[in-house]
Parts: sequence; structure tokens; C-alpha cells
Amino acid sequence: MATFDLTLDMKKQSIIPQMVTTRVGDSESCTLNVHLTENGKPYNIGSASDDFPMVALHCQIPGGRKIIGYAHQYEGNTFSYTLGDYVTRRAGIIKVAYFQITRYTTTQIDLEHGAGSANYVIKDSTESFTIVVLPGNIGELPQDYIHELEVAMTALKQQTSDAANAELAREAVISVQREQINALRNRIETALADASDAYQKAVTAKEQAEDAVASANQAASDAAEAISAVNTKGLWCASAAKKADEAAAAANAAAESVRNIETIEDSIAVQAIESLLAA
Repeated sequence: MATFDLTLDMKKQSIIPQMVTTRVGDSESCTLNVHLTENGKPYNIGSASDDFPMVALHCQIPGGRKIIGYAHQYEGNTFSYTLGDYVTRRAGIIKVAYFQITRYTTTQIDLEHGAGSANYVIKDSTESFTIVVLPGNIGELPQDYIHELEVAMTALKQQTSDAANAELAREAVISVQREQINALRNRIETALADASDAYQKAVTAKEQAEDAVASANQAASDAAEAISAVNTKGLWCASAAKKADEAAAAANAAAESVRNIETIEDSIAVQAIESLLAA
């Protein structure tokens, strides 16, 4: 048996559809293990006990007939579906196949004259995938099968080209974003460097201002000490001058006394001489 693991998103944004391959005449031998997601996160299908979900395959087989088949077992966001012979009756490509989830839910509502309930049908579908039915020796073989095969090859080539173009576009966007990020990083680094320089200059200016204040305070202190010293020396000089004046006055007085003594001695000498002469 062939088993295909498919991850189908409810956002339906896949660029390249996933592919399942089977053959005309195969029946109940190709199983799809399907994981449902919504924007990349697990999509909860539900359970029969709450909203009675139904999961059905929808596709249009070669020849135009539309097929709907139901999956009867599911759990969480996973279920399995086996392709029956109604899908593999005719060779060709089923370009659009998808699963539809239908919920029947009952909601309580407030009516004008009391409470009531309303039934809702909620339908959602997955992104599409492709089923390739190869030719076999049984079943209906279309006469233009070769043409369909060429169409299939063309479609595959187109898908490959689209994928390559999408990758180139993605790389171009990434390149532009990378350049923008680098330019922004350079601007941020330049701004940080400028801010660091400005901060360092501010710190230097502050230190210089503090040094200038300290120098001014020291100069003021030195000036105060100089003024105090001058005042002290001035008082000492005044005292020394006074003492010098007093010493000079004492010297003059002493000299005057000496002169007086000499005068007295001269007078005594004269008197003595006169007395001797008189005798």
C-alpha cells in the first residue's frame, strides 16, 4: 500500500500544491495521512460529541465528474483517508483536490419572549493538493492521455518555475531587508559612538571645571594667608619701629646724661683748679 503524509493548512496559502500519485484500477490501497494546520498551528477538527464535524474529500476526476468522499475517523487535527476506485477510474491529473470540514452546531440565543436555540452550519476547507492517476491496463484510458501527460509535465515545469521565481523573490526581499538592517545597525553604531564622545567630552569638561574651582579655592586660600602674613608682618614692623624709637630716645637720653656728667666734671675740675690757685 502507498501512504502519503500531507500537511494541509486552512489558510490556503501554499504556492506549490502537494502531490499524490496512484494508478488506474488501484482501489483502497492509497492512504492519505492528513495533518490539518491553521497558519502553521494544529487545527482542531472537533469531536462528534460537541459539534458533529464531517470531513470530506472534494475533487473533480478526469472527465469532469465531481467526487465527494468522507473520512470516518479523525482525532485532534489528524485523520486518514483511503482513495477508492471512484478516484482511479480514469487516468489523468486531478489538479484541485481538498478536504472540507463541515460542523453542525447548536447555539443558545435570547429571543424576544424567552430563550431559544439556533442551528448553524460551518464549513471550512484546506489548501488544495494534486492527485496524479497514472494509466494502467484496466479502466477507461482516454485517447488523449498523452496530451494530458504533456499538460501534466507542463504544469509540473510551471510549478518548478514558479517555485524558483518565488525563491528568487524571497532572496531579493531578504537581501533588501539585510541591507536595511545593516544600514540601521551602522546608524545606531554611529549614534552610539557620537553619544559616547559627547559624554566623554562632558565628563572632561566637568573635571576641568572642578579643577578650576579647586584652583580658585586654593588661590583664595593662598591670598588669605598672604594677607594674614602681611598684616602680621605689618604689626611686627610697627612694634619694631616703636622699640627702635624708644631705643633711640634712650640713647639720646644716655648721651645727654654723659654730656651732663662731662659738664659737671669740667665744672668740678675748674673749681678745683681755682681753689688751688686761691690757696
